[in-house]
Amino acid sequence: MKKPALSSLNGKKFDVVVIGAGINGCAAAQQLAAQGFSTLIIDKGDFAEGATSKSSRLLHCGLRHLTPGKSLWEFVTNPVYLATALINTKASMVARKDISETMPELTHLTKFCFPIYEEDPFSPILVDAAFSLLKILGPKDPPLEYKRYKADEMAEVPFSSYLRDPDKIKGMAVFNEFLFDWPERIAIDTLLDATRMGATARNYTTFKTLEEKPDNTWDVFLQNALNPEDQITVNARLVLNVAGAWSDQVAEDLNLDASQKVLKLKGAHIVLQLPPEFSDWGMLAMNRAKEPLYCVPNRGLHLVGLNRVPYEQDASGVVAEEDEVDWLLGEINYLMPKLNVTRADVKYTMAGLQPITFDPKEPHGSRAIKIHDLEKEGLKNVLTLTGGPIMTHRQVGKDLANAVGKRLSPSQPPQKLSSEVSETTKKLNDTRGQNRSIQYSKEILQKIAIEEQPANLADVLFRRTGIAWNKGQGREIVEEIAEILAGPLNWDEGRTKNEIQNYLTHLDNEFSNHTD
Repeated sequence: MKKPALSSLNGKKFDVVVIGAGINGCAAAQQLAAQGFSTLIIDKGDFAEGATSKSSRLLHCGLRHLTPGKSLWEFVTNPVYLATALINTKASMVARKDISETMPELTHLTKFCFPIYEEDPFSPILVDAAFSLLKILGPKDPPLEYKRYKADEMAEVPFSSYLRDPDKIKGMAVFNEFLFDWPERIAIDTLLDATRMGATARNYTTFKTLEEKPDNTWDVFLQNALNPEDQITVNARLVLNVAGAWSDQVAEDLNLDASQKVLKLKGAHIVLQLPPEFSDWGMLAMNRAKEPLYCVPNRGLHLVGLNRVPYEQDASGVVAEEDEVDWLLGEINYLMPKLNVTRADVKYTMAGLQPITFDPKEPHGSRAIKIHDLEKEGLKNVLTLTGGPIMTHRQVGKDLANAVGKRLSPSQPPQKLSSEVSETTKKLNDTRGQNRSIQYSKEILQKIAIEEQPANLADVLFRRTGIAWNKGQGREIVEEIAEILAGPLNWDEGRTKNEIQNYLTHLDNEFSNHTD
């Protein structure tokens, strides 16, 4: 997947140009290449840098789709909402099996618990019913191993002795959940397979505009994000807008009076070091707003989140604000008062935008995954995706490729795709240390620099290796890593020093714990 010079693409013809190389865009490119469509996929930043990188890391079993806000009456009064929930639940269970079995190097089985309080909207019997429904809707394996403990049976669950108001707990649900170690690597591996089958991929490439041609194809104008004077045009029979939180911005760039398609929901997390007995255990609970609060184990730490609030500002550079950090600290301390965590206990923070399908009737949008045909808005053979959580990316990729197939015939023969991880990921997996933290070697880093298009240290430490998700976020080894990368990336001494400082500044700006 070596990066082609932008000038080498000028004037080239593709069946499909995919705008946005998050996990859904990468999955679409893989499926399109497998079906025989010549494909170019671009992203204005790095691959998988947006929502894919800032997720809660859960390969959800689908339970969250069966928790309709504050009351089950929302299902009763809105049958469409119920139907969407059941569809998404089944898709989540299918994806859970598919990804955990084909990419075991990038997934991790853990135990999750769910305390049930007397004031919660879901009684123990309803929780039992929800897990029974999961078993009915999804594959038998891997098993959920669901068990509900009564209030006087919870001692073997690590979180139980820390929970508030033990006299109000009616039971504890315990089940198996899978985690993504770092979903960016899944996107990278998916993209590597797409390029193996002939797709062309390029990061740091900005979409500028479209121009319709007399033969009903599109000229797509592109710009090098790292060198704005470098601009080209390629031709596409169809354009897929999979830009996530930026999808509506793409329409605005075309000066379209298009209706809103995406609702951006901001989610913030804090990352804590919890007591050793919590290791490899996660928790789902209801916060005081009667919405889910997750406590997710990740490399010896726990991600605690998230708040979900509509976000109307620019989608770039989203960070966890001080009031959001304080709110999350307040919620985890309310749930587990014995922890008594403060800002000083926060290792780092994380925030991102979830691109939900816009629905004027729903303040927090619709969980429906939709492919919008923009022909009625003057753009024939331009499709936009909304929704699409990371766990169902493979099905979304298939749906997008099938939508293309209804409009075009592929120009090349089909190929067989691979659902397995790359050789680089296998080598990274072999370096795992304590708490599943990724280590590194000179060989792996140089291979990544040559083959996977990183432009800076954040690209390598976050998306390519996941080292930045370890406890120290790579601060203690960044200089050594920069020296290894300098050769294959053609950095001189001054550039190397600048890249180190840029990385440390990036951590301070986007992952701050707000203690200064």
